[in-house]
Amino acid sequence: MVNLKETGPAINEGLISTVLYKKLNITGLVNYRIKPKDSYTRLINFTIDNNNLKTYKDFFGTDYPKYRLDEFAMRSPVLESLILNNMTTLETLNLTDFNKLKEVNLSGTTFKRVILPSKAETIILPETIETLELYNPVKELRLEGISNLKTVDLSNVG
Repeated sequence: MVNLKETGPAINEGLISTVLYKKLNITGLVNYRIKPKDSYTRLINFTIDNNNLKTYKDFFGTDYPKYRLDEFAMRSPVLESLILNNMTTLETLNLTDFNKLKEVNLSGTTFKRVILPSKAETIILPETIETLELYNPVKELRLEGISNLKTVDLSNVG
């Protein structure tokens, strides 16, 4: 497992070399793009969790800027766990190509539409969610709020 707790262009550019790792935990990235050319072929667990920044006040300071995920086009055929917490994100996240993904935690993000993969078992969605598309039954579905929820598509659930 790799734990990264630093920021800046060097860290963003260096993540392309993560093909050797199975677990990647990142705390405190300001801006990040996961591009289609980036290969995470062995990655099983991918986490960007900014919920614990208060723990690292000495390292990050108290006036840390807003965190953004500007692009998410990861290729990871064996990814089982995706955790993106406490950041500004794209409006839509399509995870249908992640056939092995079982855990999805998007707590504190700004996604409005999420299309989940067929094997997702545990799902945590932000209060900003407006559209949810499920393709199979899930074991656990938690919504941080439903005030923005407009559409739930269960038409493909068997």
